[in-house]
Amino acid sequence: MHSSDDKKKKFFAWMRVVLFMLCLIAVCSILKFAIMPPSYARVIIHTMNDKDENYDTIVLGASHGRSAINPYKLDEKLSCNSLNVCIPNETIKDSYYLLQEAARTNDIKTVILDIDYQYWYGLKENNYFSTFIYDQLSLSSVKAKYFTDNLLDEDFRVALTRWAGYSYLIKNAKSNLKTKLTKDYFDYSIECVDNRDGGGPYLGKGFFYRQKLDEDSGFGEFKAISFDADGVDKETVEIFRKIVKYCKDKNIRLVCATSPITPSMLTCGDYGKVTEYFTSLCEEQDVEYYDFNLIKDDVLDFEDTDYVDYDGHMVGELADRYSHVLGDVISRTQEYYGKESSEVESVVSDSFYASYDEMSKNMNYVQLADMKVEPIKLDNGGYAVNINAILDGGKNVTPECRVVIKSMDTKKILYDSGYSDNMQYHYEFDDEIYIAINVYGRNKGSSEEYEAKSKTKKILLNDETVNKYLTKKKPSN
Repeated sequence: MHSSDDKKKKFFAWMRVVLFMLCLIAVCSILKFAIMPPSYARVIIHTMNDKDENYDTIVLGASHGRSAINPYKLDEKLSCNSLNVCIPNETIKDSYYLLQEAARTNDIKTVILDIDYQYWYGLKENNYFSTFIYDQLSLSSVKAKYFTDNLLDEDFRVALTRWAGYSYLIKNAKSNLKTKLTKDYFDYSIECVDNRDGGGPYLGKGFFYRQKLDEDSGFGEFKAISFDADGVDKETVEIFRKIVKYCKDKNIRLVCATSPITPSMLTCGDYGKVTEYFTSLCEEQDVEYYDFNLIKDDVLDFEDTDYVDYDGHMVGELADRYSHVLGDVISRTQEYYGKESSEVESVVSDSFYASYDEMSKNMNYVQLADMKVEPIKLDNGGYAVNINAILDGGKNVTPECRVVIKSMDTKKILYDSGYSDNMQYHYEFDDEIYIAINVYGRNKGSSEEYEAKSKTKKILLNDETVNKYLTKKKPSN
């Protein structure tokens, strides 16, 4: 009798646990649907799994690859059916599972992996956001593998309560629900997704055609690249090796490529070390690697103004040209894939500089135009700015500089230095003023109006700006 009662108690206890978990899952699902905005990852993964398509070529990577590689241009050059599955914040781990998901629903022949060192180096993972690809995968063996590989040892909330990371958007729940209850949402229309980060119209197949910024738009902060091979994330390297093995096992051609970034970034910091590291890693794994930052000028010419930021997100016009060149390199080496051939070396030597040192020696134009601005309060009550222009361009270049200052109120030019060897400037103003500063650079003796141009830096000269600058400059104890 007691045994029967004990079994009933245990049964009802387990039932309460199951009901609690089901209620918890239901509540979390409702909150997720109401709070989390429609995801671009959801749309592109659905596109990838479209049964009416059979993509034989996919592009994996993060935001650099999404803005740089136009699948329509690859299709023209390679006679393939390609899809750009680069997603902002997509990690190498994400790429690994997206590759498997793509192969589950398509007959993949070629994978182009856009390598951005920022997703390999000095990583700080936020578990609530790092699972955004997992969250959008279809219910399948791939999703189950992602869960068992990565989430069994994590806090259960990572898989169940991703909505908590978006709790600040509760105020948008009403408009969010309105969007998610439309036919467009259930049809996976791109129109339901906030794609302002795309920078321009969506052309399809995972490609956004970024528009050029206007002259008064910011270009982001210029930071020299710092890289040490010891700082590369070891787990990321292991996952890359899994990608290589998966492709070899499935007889998929893996092409690793670094899309070109702003020339300014290439001339400062450790980008040469970045290329050396990935060249060595890919040689170790016996896979192709092309750093298109080393592409010769007569093959692909680009400058800072072909991008929307120093980080290296290119505009659509350059993306079209680059995608054509990328397709050309892949096409010309296709016959020799998996073979040791002098023909491959010939293609590489025809198209690429052998090193950053060789690239620098062949440079004959200014590559970098930026500035550092120091606001100053004058004793007479007026204000001034000290401007330090930063120009570079390789060993064959003697940069000369021009600084133009406009009033933001009247749009009139207040100062125009003209071109000179001078890189440091001082300008004074009688009163508080809102100004816009541009630096132009060119090689000395050039007849070009400019070869490099900074994005406009705006500054309101007043006591508050000066005090903020002095506070920021003052070393902390």
